[in-house]
Amino acid sequence: MRRLRLNLKRFTSGLMGGAFRSSQRGGGGYELREIKEFQPEEDFSAIHLLTSAKRGTLFMVLREPERAARVIFLMDISRSGKFGSSGISKEALQTSLLTILGEAASEGTNQIGVIAFTNRIEKSWKPYVGLGKFLGRIFRASAFTDLGNSTDIKTAVEFVSRLRSKPDLVILCSDFLAEENYRDAIFRLKRKNDLICLITSDPRERELKPPFFGVIATRDLESGKSQFAGGVGGKSWPGEELLKSLSVDYDHFSTSDDKNVQWQKLYQLFEKRRGKGVGLG
Repeated sequence: MRRLRLNLKRFTSGLMGGAFRSSQRGGGGYELREIKEFQPEEDFSAIHLLTSAKRGTLFMVLREPERAARVIFLMDISRSGKFGSSGISKEALQTSLLTILGEAASEGTNQIGVIAFTNRIEKSWKPYVGLGKFLGRIFRASAFTDLGNSTDIKTAVEFVSRLRSKPDLVILCSDFLAEENYRDAIFRLKRKNDLICLITSDPRERELKPPFFGVIATRDLESGKSQFAGGVGGKSWPGEELLKSLSVDYDHFSTSDDKNVQWQKLYQLFEKRRGKGVGLG
C-alpha cells in the first residue's frame, strides 16, 4: 500500500497534494526553486557542481525557504454521529478518517488544528506541530457530553473565515444533516482557502423509508424529540448538490467502509485534486 504523505516542497504534494503554496516558514531548511544557467555577474557560490558537470556548462541552483502548511480540521460532534448500523457509528468513522489524515498532515513542521462544532463552536484548538496533540484533541472532542442540540455548518465555516491566521487547507467532516444555509459561507471560505469536505453516512439512512401502513417511531439524538422515520430521500445526499455547484472537492464515506476502503477513497480524492492542480493561487 502506498504511503499517504504531505511533502514540504515548493508546492505541497503527496496525499494532500493539489499543490497549494503554504504560508508559514518551515524548520529552517530550503527547497528547490529553479535551476538555470550561470551568468558571470551572479554569485559563484550558487553554482551547482554536479549539475554543471553533467551538462558541460555552469549551472546555478536558486532556493527559497522551506514552507510548512497550516491545516484545520472541522469536526462535527453533533449527536447524530452516535448512529451506526454497520458495526461502528458515524462518530467512530469520522475519528478513523481524521486519524488517517492527521498522520499525513503531521509530517515535518506542518501545523494541524481542530475545531469541534455542533450548532455552536464547542472547542477550538489552535494549530500546533505534532500528531500526538492532534489525536488527543480528536478523542477529547468525541467524549464531550454537554453539546448543542443540532448541526450548523454555517457557524463552523464562518468561524474559520474569521481566524486571524488563515489556514492553507480546511478539511470539513460532517454527515451534512443540517439546514442548507451555508452556501455563502462556504463560497467565501473557498475563495481564500483550500477546502475539502468528507461526508459521513450510514447505509440505513439511505434505505429506511416510511411504510405505507403504520409508522416507525424514532427519537432524534440531537433534539431529543420523537418523530417518524423517513430516511434520506432523493438521489443525492444533503449538501451534495451545493458542494458540486461550488466546485468543492468532497467524497462520501460510509460506516460500512473498512479501514482499507477509507484509505483508498482518501487516496483517490487527493490524487484527483493533485491532477487538477487545485491551489490557493
